[in-house]
Amino acid sequence: MFTVAIFDMDGLLVDTEPLWQKAEMFVFREFGVKLTVEECKSFKGIRIDKVVENFVKKYSLSVQKDIVIEKIINKMYELMNRELRFLPGAIEALRYVKLLGLKVAIASSSSIRLIKIVAENPQVKAFIDFIRSGQEEKRSKPAPDIFLSVVKHFNISPSNAIVFEDSIPGIKAAKAAGMTAVAVPASEEYNSPEFDIADFKLRSLEEIQKIQLLR
Repeated sequence: MFTVAIFDMDGLLVDTEPLWQKAEMFVFREFGVKLTVEECKSFKGIRIDKVVENFVKKYSLSVQKDIVIEKIINKMYELMNRELRFLPGAIEALRYVKLLGLKVAIASSSSIRLIKIVAENPQVKAFIDFIRSGQEEKRSKPAPDIFLSVVKHFNISPSNAIVFEDSIPGIKAAKAAGMTAVAVPASEEYNSPEFDIADFKLRSLEEIQKIQLLR
């Protein structure tokens, strides 16, 4: 049976994808690069160090990657504290899973500083048992490391964890970890065949009760 439900954060629980785009475009503009929304979107679900590494190389910037990362995270911190919005069904899904008796974890590629903004929000704080940042791992999604760290914390088998993800790298990571994967893609990505590797697919977390969480 499932004993732990693992939720991604960006684009699944909270509508931060537009904020990441704003932050990345704002910071790279300081270095003379005008990123497009499409360029930013193409790295959805990818850890920020990999995103920055790509753009620094692509535009041949002579700047330390860590400086760019810090600036983007600082901008995200500012934006999230000002504009944070939970996605439809997110709060209800966390409450529902908790009421069923499962432990709840957030496993996100974001920095722990940004995850805490969400996990410590009064609307969901009581539902969250554990948080894990991909920045604490050697390998980022689609590698399974972050999810394996979560089950290690709870001392359970990967087969006892169910993962909710909105990105392809996240779904691949869940499957590589040997876990049940539930895809919750953005509406424009819902019909993408890449999500077919997931065990289940929902249009939003409002549909979470379609999944049999207690077996």
